[in-house]
Amino acid sequence: MSELPEIESVVYFLKPHLINRTIKKLSLEKENILVNKFKEELFDGLIDKTIVDFTRRGKMLLFLLNDDSRLYIHPRMVGQLITCPKSFPMIKHTHFTMELDNEEEFRYIDVRRLGKLYYLKKDEEDKVTGIHQLGYEYDDEKLDEKTFKYMLLKYKKSIKEALLDQSLVAGIGNIYADEILFTAKILPNKKTQNLNDDEIQSLLKAIREVLKHYIEVNESVGYETYLKGEGKEFENMHVLRLYDSKICPICNAELKRIRISSRGTVYCPNCQK
Repeated sequence: MSELPEIESVVYFLKPHLINRTIKKLSLEKENILVNKFKEELFDGLIDKTIVDFTRRGKMLLFLLNDDSRLYIHPRMVGQLITCPKSFPMIKHTHFTMELDNEEEFRYIDVRRLGKLYYLKKDEEDKVTGIHQLGYEYDDEKLDEKTFKYMLLKYKKSIKEALLDQSLVAGIGNIYADEILFTAKILPNKKTQNLNDDEIQSLLKAIREVLKHYIEVNESVGYETYLKGEGKEFENMHVLRLYDSKICPICNAELKRIRISSRGTVYCPNCQK
């Protein structure tokens, strides 16, 4: 489950292990996950470079190197990312590793090989990652009620579809869209142009509260717990209110399940209007 809270938590756990570390050796076992370069170009670009920043944009992770080149990793649905001692047992389906100058390794694991790597040299125009098409970050101060209302009223689809549209607010996935709408008490199939001002205000507030809360839940454990879970067992999976539940945690009504644009959707018909 690689949605914004998980990707943000990956940055939180891995960043202290990556910043100011120099890449000494690389391994790319599955070359088809590398989108825009040949393997040799990637290796020539990364080896002996130092990682000066590790951050997130939407659901994508970004390594900034000391020569201003960039490595992007989009883990998609099941990609796992860890840093660990070189002696740590190799996990099956590890497709990409970077050996660092401190006897640790960065490893990318992907059972389904859905994730992608992109490497861009200094000043190379980004025509491949799609980052320029992403909308606001959830905590961007420029995303105020007026701006949010403008985006929603011109969208003309269901509010669930709007939340999943990465060109509006980046990083929200299916599970958290349901949690956000439950918090805001809005039906997922309600049309965006039918939202009133109070609902729009509640929705924006819910986006920020829900994502912030689950980021904090994920980051409440130590790195050793994260590593033990191989970068896939996040703490919030145990406290999600709707995911894998049958009864509403507020009113005890039976939760309903429908499909909106082919995406499974769960809601409470009593609490959400």
